[in-house]
Amino acid sequence: MGLLMLGSIVNYLTRSTLAVSAPTILADLQISKQQYSWILSAFQGTVMLQPICGYVLDVIGLKIGFAIFATAWSLICMAHGLAHSWPMFAWLRGLLGFAEGSANRPA
Repeated sequence: MGLLMLGSIVNYLTRSTLAVSAPTILADLQISKQQYSWILSAFQGTVMLQPICGYVLDVIGLKIGFAIFATAWSLICMAHGLAHSWPMFAWLRGLLGFAEGSANRPA
């Protein structure tokens, strides 16, 4: 139970880190405010696909499902370091939103 709670806390914190790091990222990648809004929209749009995550978790089981989504979530977080353009960053944020959507499903 503690591990699940820790994962939920980390999940919540990762949602806030982009807002803190945005000024540096926008400057480094020369991202405009409009492009940044597309990045945020990609995340928000895919996190709304939580029912799909819930269906996957129901079909394959919570333990295996959470392991798969947590692994995907970790790999996608690491891949953010490879983003060199705003479309790639938006794509990764979209994938991250989908993977994080599994943590919001009531058990």
